[in-house]
Amino acid sequence: ILQTHALAYPKPQDLGLPDCPSDEALLSGENLLHELGLIDIDNRLTPAGQAAATLPVSPRLGALLYFGTQADYLELSCMYAALISEASILLRGKKQLSELCPASTPETHSDLDILVALIKLARQHNFQPERCTKLGINANNCRAVMKAYEQFLRLCKKITLRDDCEDLHPHC
Repeated sequence: ILQTHALAYPKPQDLGLPDCPSDEALLSGENLLHELGLIDIDNRLTPAGQAAATLPVSPRLGALLYFGTQADYLELSCMYAALISEASILLRGKKQLSELCPASTPETHSDLDILVALIKLARQHNFQPERCTKLGINANNCRAVMKAYEQFLRLCKKITLRDDCEDLHPHC
């Protein structure tokens, strides 16, 4: 739905697609785009929506990357996006995430913050499988997350930083 807005077709029905989503699904999608701050109350793309539409990611990840970049959290938002979009770095059947939490990570952090700390530890150990296994994480998945992180960084460096803060999402 974000792409149809970017192509100046706010109503996908106007495209004559053979399998257009139902009206209910379209409304749900529009509501999500509005909640993410990608379209305004008149269903027009916001600057965030324009930027997110250029990224080869879902609208949710596009919003995360755009608003994170605008709020000066480029690296953290890219790492979060990489952790969300790639396979889990945790080994199956091992300890709970809270048990894997590095001692340097305060208890008040989110699950994503714990995963970021674990990625940093894996990186310090050069993603050696035996060391990562002892940490309860999958070395190959950590490498994949780091590749995705680098790709997101390259993409986000192309996002224009705005001088005004008018379009920052309320959660920023």
